[in-house]
Amino acid sequence: MGHLHPQLTLGTLVAACLSAPALAADLHVDAAGAPGTFATLSGAIAAAAPGDRIFVAAGDYAEIVQVDKPLRILAEAGTVLRLPPSQSTTNLTIRDLAAGEEVLVSGIQVVGAASGISFPGFEPHAVQVINTAGRVVLHALDVDTTAFSALIAINTPQLLLLDCAFDADLTAAQSCSVYPLVQVAAANLVVSNSEFRGANAFIDPTCHRPGMPAFQATGASLVAQNSLFVGGSSSVQLITAKDGAPAVVAGGGSVVDLRGSTLVGGNGGIVYPSDILFDGAIGDGAPALALTGGSAALLADLTSATGGLSGDGLFQSASTSVDTGSAVQTSGIRYPTLDLVSPNPLQVAPGWNVTLALGGHPGDVQFLLLAGAASAPLSIPGLAGEFLLNPIGLTNLGAVVIHSTGASFWNATVPNQPALIGVTAYFQTVAPIGPTPAVGNLVLVPIGG
Repeated sequence: MGHLHPQLTLGTLVAACLSAPALAADLHVDAAGAPGTFATLSGAIAAAAPGDRIFVAAGDYAEIVQVDKPLRILAEAGTVLRLPPSQSTTNLTIRDLAAGEEVLVSGIQVVGAASGISFPGFEPHAVQVINTAGRVVLHALDVDTTAFSALIAINTPQLLLLDCAFDADLTAAQSCSVYPLVQVAAANLVVSNSEFRGANAFIDPTCHRPGMPAFQATGASLVAQNSLFVGGSSSVQLITAKDGAPAVVAGGGSVVDLRGSTLVGGNGGIVYPSDILFDGAIGDGAPALALTGGSAALLADLTSATGGLSGDGLFQSASTSVDTGSAVQTSGIRYPTLDLVSPNPLQVAPGWNVTLALGGHPGDVQFLLLAGAASAPLSIPGLAGEFLLNPIGLTNLGAVVIHSTGASFWNATVPNQPALIGVTAYFQTVAPIGPTPAVGNLVLVPIGG
């Protein structure tokens, strides 16, 4: 089934991983207060020097965290970051990184702000990335919010979202404003293996609240590979009909490359089934993609861009909405996909087995590549997609022929060497053979203790 023999890859795995910096100090965080650890993540960040690694034990951390220096924060499964009681502010902020610096945050569940008072010009989003000239990598974050946005990124030229999930669940206790689940402005993002699910509208007799868009870009660039965007739908309402929301909204000259991802627009809703007989109060379904202000989108034939259902459940809205200054370009490119099958949690340890699944068209040939660091997106002539591995120390783990089921597997054991703790392995697939040569999505595997 296209397996590669693990023994053929271990030497190159060590070589690539050990190319990462080895002089960083390690700090440990444990909410239970184990000896020699910090009780809070913010305390460890304050004590850390640039380039240090912070390992976070599973637990519940009620604190406000800000990161303004290059760090690697690796959390165990079961690490939850939430706001302290009665607080309404941003849970996690990453800001003011200089060019050439990098922050990696991996494995944290972030529970966003609930209802509360926001100040003019500031809304308490769950995660903020602002004014960072350096690179920010958010890996395996599970971000849930009940008010405002799960993520906002402003003035961020290098933001990578890998294996993340962003979800919203608004309640009737919130204000009548609707915030996109993820908002980006003057930012460049690469998204891989991630999900974005905007909140549905809910019963609210006081205002017309539609569903929540999953992603909104303003003057930004987005490359999304093997990811899912779902706009919020409406529901049966008390007084006014509610509309569904687009999955992706791009304006202000944004460019969104959505080849290889799936978009679903939100459904509309009705007041009550009986009311349709009298006033036709039906909320509109929403397109999967809405472009305004001279923006552009790239869609592949394999990308599902489905518009939301109309409120009466009989019709669908158009899959795209494009103003006169914007454009959509389609292509038939087949993008390879890559997923970490095991272990779970995503953070592995020396001596553990790793299994990756390579997906694609049966018979396609893919090369599995490994590096000890990510790079800024590179465009390679003749190859569709964005190459994201650092060319220094790059290793080709071999060719894989995709099985007739559409998936083949690669297995290896992480060498049992303590020097690998704190290192991150970056994997990406390339399908250079066939009618549509393309680069696949990126998978990141942190190695912890």
